[in-house]
Amino acid sequence: MATSDTLDEPAFRTLANAAIERVRGAIDAEDPDAVEAVLEAGVLKLQFPSGAPFVLNLQPPIRELWLAADRSAWHFRYDGARWLDKKSGVELYATLRGLVGAKIGREPAL
Repeated sequence: MATSDTLDEPAFRTLANAAIERVRGAIDAEDPDAVEAVLEAGVLKLQFPSGAPFVLNLQPPIRELWLAADRSAWHFRYDGARWLDKKSGVELYATLRGLVGAKIGREPAL
């Protein structure tokens, strides 16, 4: 089972881009007046009517996905099945459901 420690860069990019596309698809299904997903050069920004955007991006050299939101940051590593924050162990999609849900008043279907 491949993990962030064993993935080569092309395999990492495939998995990480799939994760970003999953997030973008879920956000695209939401009301664009509440949240909008903008993908540019591998960086996904979740923009809200007020406040700073949330930013999800790839970190290929260390095989991580980084999320910045509400003055906090998470570094997600692939464990062979899920993207888990290396400090808290919290899963990427659960983290985003909670953060986005708090901003728009309902959790997106991630």
